[in-house]
Amino acid sequence: MEHHSTNRALALRALLRERFPSAHAAPIANTSWQSPDADLRAPQARAAQQPILEFSPGEIQEVVAERPGCGGALLIGELLEQARRARRVLTLIDGKDSFDPDSFGPIICRRMLWLRCRDAEQALQSTDLLLRDGNLPEIVLDLQLNPLSELKSIPPSAWHRFRGLSEQSGAALLVITPSALVSSAHRRLALRPNGKEGDWDRPRSDFSASQRPELLRQRSYPGQTSVGTAPKREIAFHSFR
Repeated sequence: MEHHSTNRALALRALLRERFPSAHAAPIANTSWQSPDADLRAPQARAAQQPILEFSPGEIQEVVAERPGCGGALLIGELLEQARRARRVLTLIDGKDSFDPDSFGPIICRRMLWLRCRDAEQALQSTDLLLRDGNLPEIVLDLQLNPLSELKSIPPSAWHRFRGLSEQSGAALLVITPSALVSSAHRRLALRPNGKEGDWDRPRSDFSASQRPELLRQRSYPGQTSVGTAPKREIAFHSFR
């Protein structure tokens, strides 16, 4: 079984190297995103660009989106936009094949590696393979629409294994869940619904700027493997224009 998994990982690595050669290149020294026209924006618009999350190499973060309308899809869109602007590859492991690329357009999705999974088990297998590969530094595991019956069957040991793999490879894993689930997360945040009547008629950039994740928990683990001096990759909500 282990030999079979190794062969699959090697085959996947070869495919990814061919499709996304830039993902195997040396990392850019400064990966923080800044809009090229930031100085031309109004002060309130510049304030909306302030980072509210960080992609931390070698760490797992959990974002809890308790129900639709909390902003989970908007968060994924922001990550895709930042990857496009920074010419990085963002891997989206879609736990319920629910991502709608037409909502964002081909330009926003240009730097996305999209793994469409039928259930949580398949999504976890994909996550395990990519964390072991280590050449895709930013991975989003979207489980927010998976049934709780699937999610509750995930053993805590799976998350602890992912933590170890992330620390070894330096990959950053962001897990979006409908309830607190990832026991080994270094950081847990929550997206709270704050929409009002008429919000759906507003521009997406205005609505996404109003979504402010709340930090629920932060912890460090003894003996955590160092991943060098790679900077944290900041996540900011901004316009998709």
